[in-house]
Amino acid sequence: MVTTLAVLVGMAYFVVALFMFVLNGLLLLTLLRNKEFSSSSYRICKSICIACMAQLLVLGLAGIMTMAQSTFHYYIDRVLGIILQSTWYHYIALNFTLAVDRLLIFMCPRSFDISKITYVFLGLSYLIWISIAVLMSFPGFGETYERNGEFFAWCYSKGDGSRILSTIEPYYDLITDGVVLAIYLVVTGSLVKLKKSSTQSASFKTEIRILVVSVVSFLCETLTLAAAFWGPLNKSDRITLIIINMLWIVICGMFATLTLVVNGALRRRMVDVLVRKNNSVAVITMPNHVFE
Repeated sequence: MVTTLAVLVGMAYFVVALFMFVLNGLLLLTLLRNKEFSSSSYRICKSICIACMAQLLVLGLAGIMTMAQSTFHYYIDRVLGIILQSTWYHYIALNFTLAVDRLLIFMCPRSFDISKITYVFLGLSYLIWISIAVLMSFPGFGETYERNGEFFAWCYSKGDGSRILSTIEPYYDLITDGVVLAIYLVVTGSLVKLKKSSTQSASFKTEIRILVVSVVSFLCETLTLAAAFWGPLNKSDRITLIIINMLWIVICGMFATLTLVVNGALRRRMVDVLVRKNNSVAVITMPNHVFE
């Protein structure tokens, strides 16, 4: 049954997801259009943007489902659930890959080619994505947007496979995020010891910013995991489900937001891309009387 609460919550889901989707898209466009962002680290960042955009697309469409209090069709619910869950596993793996890449950059000699190792981890993250997508397609596995006849948040569907995944996922997420945080702490600690030249000082400031991003992401994701799997909150309560789902949307936009906050070069390049695009549109749409 459609209610005022469902309409308001669905609109909030849709608007926030759309904003985060556009932000990730602009970051991805900026990375693609500038050759200076072609290193292995930025290749991982591009993949993270794509994974976040895929999740935000599903979460935004789910906002429409909330407003309508319907999934519209069984297969729509099924396919969107597979996309959402598989790209979430992919996103977590990509965060780990990016952390390993940063560790290799600062721990390995400059003569050592770290890109091959990075690409191996990047390939493994895509393998995890494909494996989860295939696994979720089997009977007994899956995500659904319907819980007790209401449509406010994604959850595992009923089935033995889903129960197994719902047990494994919080440990996969928390352990991976914990390792990522530990890696950034090691990198930052190493830079503290090596802080001698101005270049190293700049690197130290950059890594401190990256560490802050990692800590904020870790805390937000841990809060979401606690609410979704381990917390004392009543998971059948609407407000709890709404909070969990909104936190998921925020997490998917957090990487792009924090990356732009700590990276001035990326912000400037994004502005350049937007200004260049606006100028092109202005020339194309200029009326004829201007030339008379």
